Amino acid sequence: MAVYPAVGTGPVSFLDANESEQQIPLNSIFNTPNGWDATNWPPYLAAATAANQPLINALLAQLGSQGFLVPGNPPAIPALSQPIATAAQPGAMGNSITVTFANPTLSTGVVDVTVTATEVYSGLTPSTIASALGTSASTASGLVYVSGASDGKMPANLPSGKINSGSKTLPVPDVAAGTAFTLAATTAPAASVTINVAVALSADQKSFTLTVTCQLSETQVSLSNLLNSGSTAAATLAYLVSFGGAQSGPLPGSGTFSLSGGSNGTAAAVQPGSKGNSISITFANPSASAVDVTVATTQDYPAQTPATLTTALGTSPQTATGLVYVQGAISANMPATTAASTLSGAGSTLAILENGSANTAFTLAATSSSPGVGGNGVNLVNVSVTLAGDESSFDLQATWSLAKTQVPVAALLNQSSNPFAYLVSFAGQANGAVPAAGTVSLSGGADPQGGSPASAASAIISQGTAASACIYSAA
Repeated sequence: MAVYPAVGTGPVSFLDANESEQQIPLNSIFNTPNGWDATNWPPYLAAATAANQPLINALLAQLGSQGFLVPGNPPAIPALSQPIATAAQPGAMGNSITVTFANPTLSTGVVDVTVTATEVYSGLTPSTIASALGTSASTASGLVYVSGASDGKMPANLPSGKINSGSKTLPVPDVAAGTAFTLAATTAPAASVTINVAVALSADQKSFTLTVTCQLSETQVSLSNLLNSGSTAAATLAYLVSFGGAQSGPLPGSGTFSLSGGSNGTAAAVQPGSKGNSISITFANPSASAVDVTVATTQDYPAQTPATLTTALGTSPQTATGLVYVQGAISANMPATTAASTLSGAGSTLAILENGSANTAFTLAATSSSPGVGGNGVNLVNVSVTLAGDESSFDLQATWSLAKTQVPVAALLNQSSNPFAYLVSFAGQANGAVPAAGTVSLSGGADPQGGSPASAASAIISQGTAASACIYSAA
């Protein structure tokens, strides 16, 4: 939908119905898919002078055909200042939204607008749907998320499920007449909003495709109302997109735009391995640019013996499976039950005594040499040992937690200023949305099985970048 400025020798002059001379500045005339457009000249749409429209349209068309008006180059409105449509929800799924303009009417300066979101999740299974869609509004990747646990069964084909202001959630039936999983709307639907859901089993019934759609339309909308968030038209479409940018410009011509550039923010465990899956991040009290953040992990090593401990924990920072590893020799004797103790001081080690003895059963070291990094000097790694009643084994638990209030998003994204850098890193856009209140759990961490370990991670959708599209574009 290319829009170009008019190039000519000067203003377009004409005699109006009252035999008065009028002049249209060239900067109010555009060459658009609608033809030559003067809707940006205030008198064109003003009720008192609207009778001049047929004359103006004919005059501009004649001047264009005779070469006295030609489209300029480059396009009239630079991308940074022209009207822009932006997805209401940050994240990659915003890239599935299209905006369609139809039936532009120059005489009244209005156009029909339809916004459509089509989110397709293919190859899903009962074990993957929660990670694909999210399990809360703060971790949702699109219009809906999984509310509650899946029953582990494949869903039945569902051609036309709906979520709206009345239903709020959608139980998806399984193949055995139960409920496979329940979907909830990420944002509560207004009365005019219906979210459509379809589930289609694969031919071999080993996976399924979930398609989520939502379409909103407004007819006969002026550009000024589209850009006015308080207008009825903008409010109707706001569930999916908002419009902003330059308040002046020609009427959009017929055409469809696809939003793009949406991306998800992420959090990842600094240390690879399966223990990263125990990390949780809780956001609370989000403000315009900051949020309260609590990062915590509890790493359990149950039913250990002196013979199994080095395999379970590792014996160096390079082989450590979690927050701590075994440093040096291990006694053949069982350790004593030890209350939560902090690794502190130079080297950050902790000696665990033998049961009934002052001798050391084993020594633990922090995987990072400075447990206080990111914690303002506070030593945050704690370890407890619980000896079994029959003294045949022991449970070991390592924990780390830190809570900070009103952490700026920019600080989270910079690992040198990230208060939680000891445990997690964050990625996203500095100008992205602040994370919504809620808790995310990292997942996907794996210990090496003949290959490299994998780091646990989680999408933080609400800190991602929203998809957007310019209403006018270059040819």
